Amino acid sequence: MKERVLNPYWGKLPPDKIAEGMNIARRNAARLASDARTMFETRHYETAAALAILAIEESGKVSILRELALATDDREAKDSWKRLRSHTAKNAMWIFPELVGRGARGSTPGRGSDK
Repeated sequence: MKERVLNPYWGKLPPDKIAEGMNIARRNAARLASDARTMFETRHYETAAALAILAIEESGKVSILRELALATDDREAKDSWKRLRSHTAKNAMWIFPELVGRGARGSTPGRGSDK
């Protein structure tokens, strides 16, 4: 059987499609987080952790889709698509709210607020 090769799309998207993708990602993230909570409450910890990771990745798509909406050329659009397909990029922002809540104000490692 011949293997079919899929060519990923790298171009820009119209604003309505980006908004649709953002809304779908938000709904998926909320559903996955709810499922993770249910699994945690029923002591299925490994499944809860896996679902929580998936929820984080889904929520991470929103900011990357926002980047795609702001892409000014094909190179920027391609970079956004690469990030959308990257697990690492979609997981990057999960800790941001906690860091800010603890006083992080800059990009210097190990530094909190400048008091």
